[in-house]
Amino acid sequence: MQHAHVVVRALPRWARLIWRRCGGSSGVYYSVNKQLVLYLCANNGTFAASPYLDVHGEVHSKRNGLRYLHPPRYDHVRRQWLTQAIPTLVARRVEASVEPGAWQSL
Repeated sequence: MQHAHVVVRALPRWARLIWRRCGGSSGVYYSVNKQLVLYLCANNGTFAASPYLDVHGEVHSKRNGLRYLHPPRYDHVRRQWLTQAIPTLVARRVEASVEPGAWQSL
C-alpha cells in the first residue's frame, strides 16, 4: 500500500472536532469502513493498513466477511502510540510524498 499524507483541513468536521477535543496534538484513529489506520499530528496526517485481516490474510478484499485482529500489526500501531512516534512517522511520510520537482522550479 502506498502511503499518502492528509491535510487535516480535508478531514470531515466531526473528525477534526474529535481529534482536537480528545487527541490533543496527535492521534491514532481506525476507520472501520475504509479499513485504514489514520495517524494525525499537528495539521498533517497519514494512512496505514488496517490491523484486521480476513481469513486469507488480506486487508482490502472485496469479500464482506469477518475480519480478525492480526496481533503483530496491532502491536506495531500500539507501539507507535506508546513510544510517541506518531509525529516522526507523519513527518517522514509527508516529506516522502512531496514532489522534489517543485524545489527545482524555484
